[in-house]
Amino acid sequence: MAIRISVHRGLWQAMALVSVAVVFTIALAALAGRVGRRKPDAVDSPSMRGRPAFSAVAVESSLLIPILRLCVPDDALEAAWTNELARLLRGQTEVVVSHGRVDVLAPGFALEVDRLQKWHEGIGQSLHYAQATHRRPALALIIPMEPGLEAASVQELVSQIDRICSEQGIRLVLLESGCSE
Repeated sequence: MAIRISVHRGLWQAMALVSVAVVFTIALAALAGRVGRRKPDAVDSPSMRGRPAFSAVAVESSLLIPILRLCVPDDALEAAWTNELARLLRGQTEVVVSHGRVDVLAPGFALEVDRLQKWHEGIGQSLHYAQATHRRPALALIIPMEPGLEAASVQELVSQIDRICSEQGIRLVLLESGCSE
């Protein structure tokens, strides 16, 4: 007596779609791992020419954090950074919510933009704004390009911030000054 198992056609289609999505995601992850890498000490490199507009920094051997290079002067007001990030992500700026304003409301994310030294404030704000907008929390930190700033100390701090953000479910993105030409 043979047992015959049949699967609904819609289920087969769904399984095929999920399989294609998984393969596509793995391929993109592999490609992103090769394309955007740079040396860990490049966080505060003064040279911007010839570098891509998007890269990633290795904070620990197994950790990559995306860096967005925006065409904003390093010493510009936070509002200039926010406006440029919103333009890049096709988001809205200064969206009013209960008890605050979301710096950038992008598809899927509520982003708080802060300078590196204000990271602790940004964590709380990103969580609040995500809850208020029903989006995922994200923290975009402006990395200073000061000549006297040591890359090792920046990396150590960013590593600590990334651990906290990961524990809280916050997507961390780093911002640095520089125009792609």
